[in-house]
Parts: sequence; C-alpha cells; structure tokens
Amino acid sequence: MPWGVCAAAAVWLVISGIVGGWDKADQKASVVGAVSGLVALVLTIHARLGRNADVGLGIFADELAFAVKRQWDDEVEARRLNDPYPLPVAWRTADAALTEPWARLTSLASDWPGGPPGDPAGWPANEADLAGHYVQIHEVFAHRVPTRRLVVLGEPGSGKTVLLIRLLQDLIQRREDGEPVPVLFSLASWDPTHDSLEAWLAEQLRRSYPGLRAPAPTITAALGTRHADLAQALLATGSIIPLLDGFDELPPALHTVALDTLNRTMLARQPLVLSSRAAPYRTALARPDATVRLNGAAGIHLLPLTPQSAADYLRRDAGGPHASAANRWNQVITHLGTNTPAGQALSTPFGLFLARTIYNPRPQATPGPYPHPDELCDTAAYPTRAALDTHLLNAYIPAAYSPHNPNPSPWTKLQALRTLTFLAHHLENHRDGTPNLAWWELHYAVSARTKRIIYGVLGGIGIAFISVSTGAPWVGFAIGFSLALASTTLSLLLPAIRRTPGTRLNLALRALAYSLTLSILWIAFTLLATTLLGIETPQWKELSTLYLILGGAVITLLTVFRRTRTGAPKARIRWSLSSTLIALLWVPGLIIFSGVGYFLGPIIALLHIVARGMRSDPSDLTTEVGAAPLLALDRRICLTFAPMGGLASGLITPFTIFAVPSPAEVAITVGCGVIIGLAVGAFHTAWADFVASRTYLAIRRRVPWRLMPFLQDAHEHRGVLRQIGTVYQFRHIELQRHLAQQPWPPAT
Repeated sequence: MPWGVCAAAAVWLVISGIVGGWDKADQKASVVGAVSGLVALVLTIHARLGRNADVGLGIFADELAFAVKRQWDDEVEARRLNDPYPLPVAWRTADAALTEPWARLTSLASDWPGGPPGDPAGWPANEADLAGHYVQIHEVFAHRVPTRRLVVLGEPGSGKTVLLIRLLQDLIQRREDGEPVPVLFSLASWDPTHDSLEAWLAEQLRRSYPGLRAPAPTITAALGTRHADLAQALLATGSIIPLLDGFDELPPALHTVALDTLNRTMLARQPLVLSSRAAPYRTALARPDATVRLNGAAGIHLLPLTPQSAADYLRRDAGGPHASAANRWNQVITHLGTNTPAGQALSTPFGLFLARTIYNPRPQATPGPYPHPDELCDTAAYPTRAALDTHLLNAYIPAAYSPHNPNPSPWTKLQALRTLTFLAHHLENHRDGTPNLAWWELHYAVSARTKRIIYGVLGGIGIAFISVSTGAPWVGFAIGFSLALASTTLSLLLPAIRRTPGTRLNLALRALAYSLTLSILWIAFTLLATTLLGIETPQWKELSTLYLILGGAVITLLTVFRRTRTGAPKARIRWSLSSTLIALLWVPGLIIFSGVGYFLGPIIALLHIVARGMRSDPSDLTTEVGAAPLLALDRRICLTFAPMGGLASGLITPFTIFAVPSPAEVAITVGCGVIIGLAVGAFHTAWADFVASRTYLAIRRRVPWRLMPFLQDAHEHRGVLRQIGTVYQFRHIELQRHLAQQPWPPAT
C-alpha cells in the first residue's frame, strides 16, 4: 500500500529529528528513510501496474484449467485409481426428503433469465432417471440435472471423493476455452460462522494456485472487482464450478449454518456439487428447530459394490481370472454379497483398496511370505465387521511400507507407523479433527511454553552475536544469555498470550503485561550475569530504557499486529503499515545503546521494500502446485532476507556512522544485517516455525528429520496420504481416526 509506505518513511523522519537533533548524521539517516519511502512507492505502483492490465479474465481461466488438469491427473496416478481399472461405482436417486421436488427443479431452471443452462429436451421426466454408474457422472451433472446442482451421498468408503475427481476430469476434458473451471474444495477447513464463503473459497484458490494472487485485469472493474485479485475475480464472474467435498467433516453443529450460507451466497445459476455421508446430511435436514436444504439441488446416493464387480476387481488386481494368484481369493469371493464380516467390509471401494494392498503383493525381486486373504473369512478372529475393519486398518501401513515392495521406502514400518500415528494424534488433538495436514500448522503440535523457550534461546543467540560484533563479547554473551533465560523463566510463570475473543485493548493490555515482565526479568538476569562475570554494564537508566522499550513496545506490537498462522503462508510478501511501524519502533531503544542500531530502521524498511518488489510478479498458474513447492517458496522468501539485510547494512550503515569505514567495520555491519534479515524473514514466513517445530519433534522421535520427503513418499509411493492443493490428508478419514485412537507410542 503506497500510502502506508509513505507514512512509515515520514515516521522515520520524525523519529530521527526528535532523537538526534537533526545533526549531520541524523540528516543522513533521514535521507535514507526518505529514499526508502520513495523506492517503496515506485515499486508498489509498479506492482499494481502488472501484466494483467489489458488481459481478459478468460486467459487466466484457461491457465487455471491446465493447472487443475495436471494436478488431478498426477493425483489419480498417485492414488492408483485406474490400476487396474476404475471401480464401477453405481448410484440411485437420493431420498426425496433430502432434495428439491423434480417439478420445482425443472420449473426453476426454465424460468431463469436468459433461459435454462442446458437443453430441456435432455431432462428426464422424473428424478428416478438420475440413476447411473461411474462413467455417466458427467452426463448426469451436465445434462440430466436441470439446475446443475447435485448432492452426492453415500456411506463411509463408498467412493464419493473418487466420483468427484472423475467428474472434475470429465468437465476439464470437455471444457471449451473461456468456460468455467471445476475446482475440488475440501470443506473440512471452513468455519461458516467466521469465514464468508467467498473469502474462504478465494483463499483456498490462492493456496493451491499461488498465481491467483495476482491483481485482476482492469476489464473486471465493471463487475466491482477493481481491487480484487484473480481468485476473487474468477469467483465473482462465475468462472469456477465448486466441487465441495466432505460436508460431513464439518462439526455437526455447523451443518445447518453451512447449508444456509451456501444458499445465501451462491447465485441461483451457479452450478455446484456437494458430497457428504448420508446419515449426517439427513440429520442436518431433520432438525426440528430449523430445516435447511440446498436450494435447487438434485441428489444421488452411492450403492455398495455388487459381488460380481468386487470379485472381478480382486481377481484382476491379482493378475487376471486365469492367473494362479487369483485363486487365493476363491474363499473370500464366496462371502461377497453376504452379511458376513468379509462380505460387508469388501462391499466398498475403500475396503477393497485395503484388502488388495495387504493381500495382493506387487511384483518384486524378493520373495514372500505374504499374508493369505483366507484369514479375512475367520469369523472366530473377526466376528464383526468392526473387528475386520480394524484388522484391515492395522495391517495396511505395514503392507504399504513392506521392504518387499518394488519401490522400498527409506523409512521402516515402525518409523512410518510412529510418524503417521503422531500426525493423526496431532490432527485430532490440536487441529480439532480436521483432515488437512498442513506443514505450516505443525507448530501447533509443540506446546506454547516449549516454543517460547526455543525462540528465547534463538533470540538470545542472535543478540549475543550482534553484541559480540560490536566489540563487547562478554556483554553480548550476558545479554543473549539473559534473554534466553528470561524467556524460559517467563514461560514457566505466565500463560501464553493467545488471540482469544476480546477487544484489541484487552489483547494489548495482556500483551503489555507479558512483555513488561519479560523486560524486568531480562534486566535482572543481565545485571546478575554481568556481576558474576565481573564486566562493566551500561548505566541502570540506559539499561532499563533499552530493555523496556524493546520488551514493552516491540513485543507488545508484535503480539497485537502479528498475523496469525491459521492459514497457508502467503506466496509473496505483502506490505503493511503496521509491520513497517513495528520495524521502525526498534530504533529508539537501540539508539540509546548502540550507534549501529541507529540505522536499523531504514535497513529493516528496505528489507520489506525489496522483498515486496521482488515478489510483485506472482508465479505463473501453470507452475507446480502442492505442499512441497509452497514450502520451498516460503523458504526462499525467508532466506532472501538474510543477504538483503547484509547488503542493505553494508551499503548504508558504515558510511553513515563511520567517515571512512574499515573492512572490519563493514564486516561487522554486514554480519548484523544478515542476522537482522534472518529475524525479519523468520517473522514474515511460516518456514521458520516449521523448521523449529520439526527439529524439536524429530529430536523427540515424533517425526523424521526429513519430514516433507516422508510425506511426499507416503503420498506418491505408499498411497497412505492424498494431496488436496497444498495440504496432505490421510487416504481416508477412517484411517486417520483409527490411528488417532491408538496408544502412543504405537506397539512394535
């Protein structure tokens, strides 16, 4: 924001004049601040005059369609949905009590301004004709449903998500240039009581496709999106077809609220698909106090697999009906279609997936022995379906990480089981049971007390380095050690300050109490440390002023203004007035203690400016998406601050403090700038939190040191995880809940 940059530069000029009296050195600093503000203004204006000014929105829709197609083609391959062939899932029409009457749907679509979205001649005479099977999902959605709104219901593991993926691929394949783009959204992370649907959908698009953060073309100004980014513009113009998966994964108390929000937000002509387990959806519509159903929606209900289709699939996966390995399934096949535990467990695609992974070994160089599927028929060992389901879930991970696999995993069965069990516990206990495993939320698995200790130690090391570089090594050691000790002590004395509901004033007062306590502890420990070391310390007045300003003003403002990391990290640095003022507020206390600190304000401001300018052109929509690329981008942004800080410090500070700086003085300021740059980078990105949390958890043997490669391997080669945009999920929510119920540490 240009005005915020100019205001920040003006504040720096005022601070420089008040503190230093506008002598020559201060005039230099003022010039630096003014130049920084001017550069910021130019770069920000340049960012707003991007390449999108005269480009139609349809071009970006086409690019997004290409990215979506590539993403889900890769995901289908990773999940082995076409190996050996897609399961022939069939469906019937959903119960009439859960959907709109058919006559109302046809009347509604016929009366729309501009006419119906499809050809009325292709509409069935009644809802019974919506019944179909796997390959007909596009036909049903695009041609048989008059309003192009569909609710997909089914039992756990019946293949709802897979059917949505098939529909997405069909829509993408048949899409013409400029037509809407189908995008699959996982509803588990939506809170309809706090997040508007438009804002949530836009943020999901930005997470999965960072290029959509770019400013929208000016051609959309007539639609009221002059200041919107591409994600908002595509949604506002109806260029996205939302495929909303996992309605049942929302908290039950929010189901009715979510349906009401969908009705109020989505335009009547907006096509969409909503999937849910049948029982939670029925319960949401049967509330006695408020009944809400999805406006203009037809419905289908997925059916169990037929015994013949399940038998053919198991034999084909074992090599074909005439292969000797297919005979291993003869006894199990006799149970299909019955009420025995084996017949019930293998009636869903998820049950078949577990069974074939465990009992159909892939070609390999190392021979067995392998478990035999006949044990599934042992009713003494597994008297109920629940018992057999538990057995399949228990055996799945060891089978996925078997050393006999063609592509052996670098991690053993025990390492994989420990990590996946811990991550399931993390999602259930720290993330309210959400299926979204996001790397930027790993720090929630570490207690607030532990994080304060870690950051206190790291902050102490950084301050010690800066102080040592000024020629006072023992003083630097005392200051750094005192900061680490004060932070650790405070973590044992005060509860964490969190963003609980309340006014900004209450939050500021609680943060102020926290920071002032830290300042007092820091002063006390510094005096104690310098006394024990027998070294000279700054005067009490100077020490108190410095620490109270640093602890009181800076920490308070950081607590109040710091962005919470409940969402994905930003794909580029965004300028804000508050972050700039926070950076500038470091200056007064540092002026008192050190001449080098006098120029930290413009240095930090320059870091913000250059980073904002470097990231002004967002990634292309066709670049790779996923959790690992987002982590790599966040890491690059974080580490970019270090060389920029060293460069800015080396170019600015020596020549304003020293008349003719020596190489040693330049090296000192460059080193300080690098440390400051790392600190600023860590503050602005989630990567630093991830690294600190991952390191702590790896030391405690909760996760492997190479966590991201482990997650990629679990997704791409084991099939244990799936990837939705930039987050991972367990292959099925039942697997996550099963692991979350296991004791920790898991049994070997």
